[in-house]
Amino acid sequence: MLTGMTEAWHGTTGGHSNHQCKCHACREAWNAYCRIYRQARRAIGICMQCAQPATPYARCDEHRLTHNAKMRMRARARHPVT
Repeated sequence: MLTGMTEAWHGTTGGHSNHQCKCHACREAWNAYCRIYRQARRAIGICMQCAQPATPYARCDEHRLTHNAKMRMRARARHPVT
């Protein structure tokens, strides 16, 4: 059986999503796919989470506020005020 980078699915989105491969080539393929997906959702103005009309950031107001609050909490956890 062949293992490693000789598998046909390496460097594809399927390598990352179906095979949970985290090699550089599979991550790059997945990042490119996500980038195109986000650009398409932004272009048509649809929220990526609930398919409601969205802001230019590809989130509806409800999900944008939730996301922003979550990011603020993560930043505070990483950089606590002393």
